Amino acid sequence: MLGHGGVGIFTISWQHLTFLSMQSKIEFCKLWFANMKTKPALAGDRSPGKLQISWTDFHTVLTIATQGSVARAFPILDMTHSTLLRKLDAIETRLKTRLFERERGHYTPTAAGHELVQAAQTFESIALAAEARAMGQDLRPSGHVRVSTSSIVIDHLLPTVLSQFATVFPAVQIELLSSREHASLRRREADVAIRIADEVPEWLVGRKLARLQFKVYGRRRGRTATPLRSMAELTIER
Repeated sequence: MLGHGGVGIFTISWQHLTFLSMQSKIEFCKLWFANMKTKPALAGDRSPGKLQISWTDFHTVLTIATQGSVARAFPILDMTHSTLLRKLDAIETRLKTRLFERERGHYTPTAAGHELVQAAQTFESIALAAEARAMGQDLRPSGHVRVSTSSIVIDHLLPTVLSQFATVFPAVQIELLSSREHASLRRREADVAIRIADEVPEWLVGRKLARLQFKVYGRRRGRTATPLRSMAELTIER
């Protein structure tokens, strides 16, 4: 048993206890654990898993290594030149090692510095990926949307648009209602109504999405003659 600061520190291993009885081994272990609880912290001791430097210190070392000098790194880190020098000195003091070789203002990472740089690069890529995945998640549209419109719009105009929409907003489900009748948005008969009209009625709020052009075709020859009708009559029926 070795002494340190008036408290015993046992260096004996379990193999050395083979000559003891089981009861003696148990009593020894109790004494050993009690000793470990009361042992004062020695120089260089630290809790398992606890870093000697902070996460921002890794970023500091990475920035200096990337820029090649403190003079180029301090504006990026939003520090003064002297503050960054003191911060780097404090990091090296806590780690008890030199992280950079200084030569004419150029900073080259040592072997220990390379270890921190590689770790910081790993942290950075993971952090950027996590940020990209997390950014705007709460604002991402999702849910069910009921769209009321005419059959000609559903069949000929919406397929391509809805395909692009589903790619951008996969969490939104579109329900299409084929109807030319008025749909009450207030009663939630539809969430969106798309209509072909010359103008938006005063009692509705809407905006112009596109301009449609129509052509009228007719057969020149045929067994039965269909009389042509005026645009006014067709408009009324529409």
